[in-house]
Amino acid sequence: MAAGQMLADALGLKQPGNELLRFLGEAAYLWSCRGQLEKAAEIFQAITILAPNDPLGFIGLAECHLTQRRYREADKSAEAAIRTSGIDRRTTAFAYKLRGKALMQLNRLKDAQKALQRAAEIDPGGAEGKTAEQLLDLCKKLGIFPGDAGAAAKG
Repeated sequence: MAAGQMLADALGLKQPGNELLRFLGEAAYLWSCRGQLEKAAEIFQAITILAPNDPLGFIGLAECHLTQRRYREADKSAEAAIRTSGIDRRTTAFAYKLRGKALMQLNRLKDAQKALQRAAEIDPGGAEGKTAEQLLDLCKKLGIFPGDAGAAAKG
């Protein structure tokens, strides 16, 4: 058994809604809000070790990496969040939206468009789906995505 798994078991992190995990996540987001992204990233990384099936740590890392302009790492972290077994529909859509943003910065525009479309499909009436749809519409108006050239001239 891995050391991270032994510690997670000892701390009781397998239970849904675990208060310690929530506390760590809130602490990481507070560090992030204060501009202390390295400290936030360290906590989010610890969460991925302690609770590898919870998307929280991976989502937080993706957000930190995006802010730090570390787009490859943001894409990888968002993708890892999507693969977790404890992820729900809205969080999946959010992770796809984060991937889309990272992929745009990496100039992987077709992949970015697909990620944003996937976010919109997963959460069609929800907040994440709506914002993904708005981002898609904006990118289309600006002619950012392949095949959208000239869209800005028309709109």
